[in-house]
Amino acid sequence: MKKFVFSLQPVLNLREQEEKSARTELGKKTAECERIRGKMKAHIALLDRFEAPENGAVDWSAYQQTADFIRVQNLRLKDDLSRAEERRQSALAAYREARNRKKVFEKLKERRELEFRAEMKEKENKALDDLFSSRGTYHRSLKK
Repeated sequence: MKKFVFSLQPVLNLREQEEKSARTELGKKTAECERIRGKMKAHIALLDRFEAPENGAVDWSAYQQTADFIRVQNLRLKDDLSRAEERRQSALAAYREARNRKKVFEKLKERRELEFRAEMKEKENKALDDLFSSRGTYHRSLKK
């Protein structure tokens, strides 16, 4: 039986590569957002280091300086995070578009393969019918 060959396979391969590239880019953008969130959490964790010493006195000026530093850093990081999220959203849209373009070709391939299989089955059935009808004709000709 003849093997199915999808004539647009090179285009499908290209679409798959585009999707893979877009997924990789999305992963990088997501990692960048997570890195910024991690920095913000680390800054907040600095405040947890201020514990009351043995005598119960806390150095409130050092605590306030640290809190001010954290506030400034997190404001800057918040802006960085919003820009990184915008880039991530853009990468997500590009990934979805690439995935949809690939799916179009995958569905086309599936449809054509089903049509090919149905055509091959039809040809096979026709060949069997011809074989059986010629066999019957042969047997009838021998009886005469």
